[in-house]
Amino acid sequence: MTAARASDQRGAGSLPVLLLMLLGLLLYLLHGQQALIGQTRGVTRLVQGAVALETAEAGLAWTLAALNHRPGAAGSVREHLLSWTQDGHGSVQPRHTAIAQACSRDITTPGGWTCRWAASADTAATPPLTDASSDPTRSPPAWLMRLTPGPLAETRGARRASLTLQVTGCSQASIDCSAARDAGPDPDRPPDARRHLRLTLALLGDLVSAPEAALSAGGAVSLGPGSRVASGEPGASVIAIEAGGRIQLDRDSHVVSAPGSAPDDAVRADQPALIDPVPRWWRHFRASAALMRRLPSLHHLSCEATGCSARELADATATGSRALWIDGALNLDGGSWGSPERPLLLVVDGPVRLSGPIRFDGWLLADALVWQADLPAAAERGLWRGAISTWGDARLSGPLDLVHQPGTLARLRGVVGTWTALPGSWRDHGP
Repeated sequence: MTAARASDQRGAGSLPVLLLMLLGLLLYLLHGQQALIGQTRGVTRLVQGAVALETAEAGLAWTLAALNHRPGAAGSVREHLLSWTQDGHGSVQPRHTAIAQACSRDITTPGGWTCRWAASADTAATPPLTDASSDPTRSPPAWLMRLTPGPLAETRGARRASLTLQVTGCSQASIDCSAARDAGPDPDRPPDARRHLRLTLALLGDLVSAPEAALSAGGAVSLGPGSRVASGEPGASVIAIEAGGRIQLDRDSHVVSAPGSAPDDAVRADQPALIDPVPRWWRHFRASAALMRRLPSLHHLSCEATGCSARELADATATGSRALWIDGALNLDGGSWGSPERPLLLVVDGPVRLSGPIRFDGWLLADALVWQADLPAAAERGLWRGAISTWGDARLSGPLDLVHQPGTLARLRGVVGTWTALPGSWRDHGP
């Protein structure tokens, strides 16, 4: 065989063309891969943004539900977060100036969230880090909550309680959840997202106007021997007793008016405005009795058959409840209820019968009242600090003192009422 000549070997000119085609194909694949990576990151950011938004919405709902939840033995979330000024206006103020609460998603706990309170009023809370927080691919979402004074105190008077609820939703629980997103992506951690939501809350069914008299009755009032009704605390009204019907005072009873006022001004009978309970409900709570009855902040007791006694009332107050609605009669024989620092609001849809040396701090609203402090024979006088209001008649007899105390009634602000979202106040401030 003879070797092929060099002039017979062909295809050397096709090799550069083939290499250029392979290079173009490689560039096309790299461009497609880059587009795929960009689209994957974009979808991931959209998913994380949706997680942050849903988490922020969950924080709004959780906080609103917690504010309206009835208190327990350790108090309520409402008492932990809010305080009420005692300057005569009773305006609400958040106790925390920074982030008050931070929660992380945890399906192993009741409610699905593990929460942490701020250590002090001026320090921000951070979300608790669960076991999954150390793994960036499984880090649970978290939200931060902050309360600020609302706008209604300025636009509608200080007695209109309002708050601004601010919640930041984070797609991942981390100690820097409230910080802004980093400018550059971290290759070791999937993209995270923040969402800031705001909602204005108003208190529906709150005590906006406390009774001005120690004893207010829609019907007649009878004050027996040994009984004393006083309205002498500084800041109290000159009225001690007001009634829609007649007022009968025993010669051994005492009515004490505010210092510097005439004794006749302390007793006002035949007041037509007291006969109808509907405007009285509206004046005190800016709500009807039917609406107040449905408020979740009220602890309900049903005693329509036999009436409630001290045992049922003690069981309800032992849970931390300070606002109670009783369906049926109430019969109390002595005992101590409430305190000047934690008075009770007691609404009784029925008659109330009291006997013995009862000591009560708060406000009673009932259909009718009979208080016989001398049955059984008492070694000490009964004492009621606050106010009593009835839609019907009220009869008091025996060694007892009913003292009108505006300071005690002012501490009932915020005890009853439901925080609701104002329509149109929801705002999304984005990431």
